[in-house]
Amino acid sequence: MEENNHDVQKVYPEDSFQHLFWEEQLRHARCSDSRQMRWHPTIIRWCLFLKFKSSSAYEALRSSGFVKLPSQRTLTDYSNYIKPKPEISQPVLKELISEIECLGSSESNKYVVLLHDEMKVKQDLVYDKNTGELIGFTNLGDINEELMKLENGCHIEKNKGLGLASHVLVLMVRGLASVKPR
Repeated sequence: MEENNHDVQKVYPEDSFQHLFWEEQLRHARCSDSRQMRWHPTIIRWCLFLKFKSSSAYEALRSSGFVKLPSQRTLTDYSNYIKPKPEISQPVLKELISEIECLGSSESNKYVVLLHDEMKVKQDLVYDKNTGELIGFTNLGDINEELMKLENGCHIEKNKGLGLASHVLVLMVRGLASVKPR
């Protein structure tokens, strides 16, 4: 990279994404510990775009070693402005109200739809509650099944008869159109 740095910098203009991408790759190569790397905000946005398109493709590209990209954890820190929780979040509602109030003062009408869906929660799976990523299966044999049944029995008594959830309700606000009044 050091040998070709001058040639690459000549080919791409200084304000281009390619130039910025090359500089970030070079900075990462020079960095002794990848945890010390501080990524440019434009690269973070581009990586978030890639990750939201396909998380597995992003991880495959990142783990290939061909290019150096921020970790999934770094992207999660940037994407979760409000920490996700399994309930209707007051900060999210305040943010939505704030957005609506800002839109209401513009000269155009914004049309949105409130979507809702129900999903069945699969049993015997372990997932990371921060990323939502599937880690593995809990059903590893007879002994583990018995221990889980025992633990679930204790859990039910402790929570006054409430069992594990089997379904999840998801709500989403999605923009449809923006129309200027005549």
